[in-house]
Amino acid sequence: MNKLMAPMLVGGFLALASASASADDGWYAAFDYGNSNLGSVPARADSGAHGYHLTAGYAPDRYFALEGGYLDFGKVDTGSDIYFGVISPGFSVTTKAHGFTFDLVGTLPLGDRFSLSARAGVITADVQVDWPASSFSPTGGSRSKNSTRFGAGFGAAYKISDTWSAYCQWVQYDSIDGPIAGEGNFNLGSIGLKYSFH
Repeated sequence: MNKLMAPMLVGGFLALASASASADDGWYAAFDYGNSNLGSVPARADSGAHGYHLTAGYAPDRYFALEGGYLDFGKVDTGSDIYFGVISPGFSVTTKAHGFTFDLVGTLPLGDRFSLSARAGVITADVQVDWPASSFSPTGGSRSKNSTRFGAGFGAAYKISDTWSAYCQWVQYDSIDGPIAGEGNFNLGSIGLKYSFH
């Protein structure tokens, strides 16, 4: 059922945006990249996660927008004891997470160029855990789990020109379900660029 939710959410977003369209074209696209945290899974010191968020949105005015996108939290490597309770030097378990997002974004302009924003929405997330062959897992393995969860975030932006803006933001989606470690809060702190199709 989760696999059907992403197309349904994107379809609803496009339908609502089309119905709200006016002479003031409010379509935009954005991309941001930064540091991510994959729930309660600790990363090795040399394997911090980096993620990105690719979005498209429609703003009927300067205060609100509907936004859909794809968020990749990246991946982290951790020791075997985190998942299996067995310490094996050199053994690494990889956790990856990504999903489709659908958000309502509110914006507070601070003059002509600066603005603050807050967002709330949902993600249809997929978390995958992979591990190599070892003495306690001769063939290695992989497990994944899907879940749909609510999230929120906040940010700030600076308008560079009529079409380009730079921004920073932090988003968190709560209680995303993992295949082995259970639920955790996944977040992304990032900087990015936004292009408005005026």
